[in-house]
Parts: sequence; structure tokens; C-alpha cells
Amino acid sequence: LGDKMGEIGDNITPSDIYNGPTLFIKGDRSEYIAPSDSVSIKRHFPSAKIQTIDNAGHWLHAENPTQFFNKTLDFINPSDLYIN
Repeated sequence: LGDKMGEIGDNITPSDIYNGPTLFIKGDRSEYIAPSDSVSIKRHFPSAKIQTIDNAGHWLHAENPTQFFNKTLDFINPSDLYIN
């Protein structure tokens, strides 16, 4: 990241595609990722999963840490057990 700080925030070009697994996580009370964004997300990240965290806004990791943790673990390693 340190080597690319000047590029962070730049728009991606139409030809920029990452085919690897990618997880987008949004809070159900956040408008940061709009429903219409899924088309663009899937265009640039064809293998992307978009997950929603209940009862959370932009600070979803702090507002619902258990669900954030579980969805992240499920993405990283689907066989891990969830925290209850």
C-alpha cells in the first residue's frame, strides 16, 4: 500500500478486472454500496460476493462485530465454526 499511495482513490478503468475471490461487506443502514453498484462490482470483480451486516451503518465492524467476524471468516475459510 505504501508504494501505491498515489493511486489509492483513483478510478478503475473499464479494463481493470480481478478474477480472484473478493468480498464486499456493507451495513444494512449504509448507502456506501448502493444496489446499483452490484453491476459495476461484478464487472470488475466477477467472483465477488456482496454481504450485508444487519443493524450496521458505515462502521459495521464496530456496530455488529460478531456478524462481521462470522461473514469474514466464512469467506476466508468456509469450514470455520461461527461464534455464537
